[in-house]
Amino acid sequence: MEHTIPVERPWTPQMVIGYLYSTSFAARPLFGNRLDEFQERALALLTDHDDAGVLIEHARFDVLLARRP
Repeated sequence: MEHTIPVERPWTPQMVIGYLYSTSFAARPLFGNRLDEFQERALALLTDHDDAGVLIEHARFDVLLARRP
């Protein structure tokens, strides 16, 4: 039996940037001397799209329940 469970996760713009820094593709050292520029531009972009300081991530969990006969 397959189940789809929708979830909504609230993020602040600062949380998104913090998450990005924790990944291998946007770790702080990769920006070199342009880290401040990235942070300012990313924060401005995210702030343009937030609603009262919150961004909502829409996702879902797909769960497949099965058993052997």
